[in-house]
Amino acid sequence: MNYIQLGDFIHIPETETAPLKGKTGIKFNYYLSSRINGQHVDLDITTKLFDGEQMYIRKACYRVKLGEIEKCVKYNLIDHMRYLGLEEKSLPASLSSTSISSGALQISDS
Repeated sequence: MNYIQLGDFIHIPETETAPLKGKTGIKFNYYLSSRINGQHVDLDITTKLFDGEQMYIRKACYRVKLGEIEKCVKYNLIDHMRYLGLEEKSLPASLSSTSISSGALQISDS
């Protein structure tokens, strides 16, 4: 992990417990804001996790290399879910997939 965390996480609401422990089907959303800083990008990430009517928000800021933005966002989402007690087996499959690269696509002449 080559991400430099800038500042502290902000959690809304603050919680001392693990409210997502034993839960499944957690929905999520995220918002990004970025600033170029030389060869790096300062990335502000706001993640929102939804458990029924309850919403959990985390604001984070990282300094990353340009090609690491997607991995950093996934890392931050997974870390937020784990922080709230979500178990590994309940993590959304979309967060464990890798990005599509040109080598992953195959075109046939059929």
